[in-house]
Amino acid sequence: MKKRFRKIITFLLSLTACVSAVSFAGCGGNNTESGNALRIFVNNGNAFDGVEKDRIWQEIEKKTGAEMSFEGLSHSSAYYTKLNPLMNTINNMPDIVFVVPSSEEMGLSSFSDKWTDPNKGLVYNYDELLERYPKGTYPYIEKLLSSEQYKYIMHNNGHYILPNTTSNSSWGIYFRTDWLINIGYYTMVGEEKIARYPVTIDEYTDVIRKFTFNDPDGNGLNDTYGFCPGKGEHYWNPFYSAFGVTPDWDINADGDLEYMYSSAEFKEFLKWANGLYKEGCIYPTFTSNQANAERDLFYQGKTGMLITNAESHVYFIMKKMTAMGKGDKVGFAYPPVGTAKTGKEGACGFSDWGAWWGGFCITKKCRNIPAALKLLDYMLSPEGSDLRTYGIKDVHYTVENGEIIPNVEERLKEGGGKWEEFNVNGAASPVGRYSLGTIFGYPIDWDNYEKDGSIKFKITAKLIDPENEKMVADAMDKVVLNTSKLVNFTAFGSTVVSVMNNTQEKTKAFVNNAIIGKSNLEKDWDDLIKTVKGENNNPQNLLWKKMQTSAKETLTKMGKI
Repeated sequence: MKKRFRKIITFLLSLTACVSAVSFAGCGGNNTESGNALRIFVNNGNAFDGVEKDRIWQEIEKKTGAEMSFEGLSHSSAYYTKLNPLMNTINNMPDIVFVVPSSEEMGLSSFSDKWTDPNKGLVYNYDELLERYPKGTYPYIEKLLSSEQYKYIMHNNGHYILPNTTSNSSWGIYFRTDWLINIGYYTMVGEEKIARYPVTIDEYTDVIRKFTFNDPDGNGLNDTYGFCPGKGEHYWNPFYSAFGVTPDWDINADGDLEYMYSSAEFKEFLKWANGLYKEGCIYPTFTSNQANAERDLFYQGKTGMLITNAESHVYFIMKKMTAMGKGDKVGFAYPPVGTAKTGKEGACGFSDWGAWWGGFCITKKCRNIPAALKLLDYMLSPEGSDLRTYGIKDVHYTVENGEIIPNVEERLKEGGGKWEEFNVNGAASPVGRYSLGTIFGYPIDWDNYEKDGSIKFKITAKLIDPENEKMVADAMDKVVLNTSKLVNFTAFGSTVVSVMNNTQEKTKAFVNNAIIGKSNLEKDWDDLIKTVKGENNNPQNLLWKKMQTSAKETLTKMGKI
């Protein structure tokens, strides 16, 4: 009897311990000896792996009750080369991981088919996790996932990824202003020539040709090119926007889904780009260039136009150009506008990528789900956003008339590499953002959200790049957005996703080949469309029609059509 009584007491004590643990970490695999330790695999996480925790890091942990350790690499194929083995070995999964579901490196269908499978998936559905706690426990995650901006970023009928918030578009078109003047694109202000940027797609075409053939650098040699894009087809986005192509998937006039690279408008863009390539105006080996080779050509004076990031990367580009004595000869232009002659009249813009780039998943082996949720929620909150961006108030910064004033002396105490550094009086100084905090995206203006429900960001040119504030502000002012009706809409069923992924893979492979003339823009284009859409009710055509029917059902249900 006593033995049985002891067993009952032991069972009750175990049950009590488990129930207590649920309130903090859940029971059955969510607790470990380290309690609230979280392994976080994120972009550039290796920069913080094993680094001594400074005061901001410690304050974040104090506020959230999470002990953070970081892993990862810069975001490239190497990132997934390191992450995938961890995710395929269930006992070695990190607690939180950053991924870009649409990236080619991850695999276009991997996230929807494997990671978010409702039965055997690798990551949790946030909707199901939030249901475990009273409403308002994690208010900023709730607001973000229910906002009009992000609520349709869904996979398998759930929110499996917490968006990493960033610009709708951080693109810019850099020009060598001295080259523009040399080819006759200028206006006179008194006796001074001031560069005039091209406006229409016809003027851009003219500039590209003259940058190639009119000796824009004045060296007497035929050694320049009008343009070198990055090898990714998206580097052409302001040009194909001028032809009326909207980014990614959109709803056409018939109410059907249409992918940008398989649209009739995109074919017209390809003809234009191929024509310039055949003339010798496009750098001949752009499709096989190494990463950032297009920037190197701009630095070297081989091209006079560069399309790339125009927010956080202005610093790197201007540092190079300034060192070469060309810093005062760089400026930004608006994206080209289509005309009745070329493209679609009035069409214009940089692709609107939806103000998010990847996001955070809580894995099925997370040892402390509440700690993970609390950390992510805090990083979104006004208090957490300020802490992870500027540091501790009245220690690392003060606020004067609404402006953030960095305290350099206190920031230096945290050690090198903890802050974004910019030149002040000729010396590098930690006047930028707290580097660890930038991992978690742009800070959201929650006051604005409470007013009208829209998501905007507390981000300024000075915050992004205090050294090149005027240039960044100019680039930001010239961002005209080209937006699909389906921006941030991923809430389709498996049939739709499968066909969409196949279409993207087939058409992306075609783009650069068509520009360089490796693929024919008539026969090969027709064959491509038959490959993705089928014809005459063959199996592929029936699958395409099934996809369109399923997509319309989802779009109707979600109020998009």
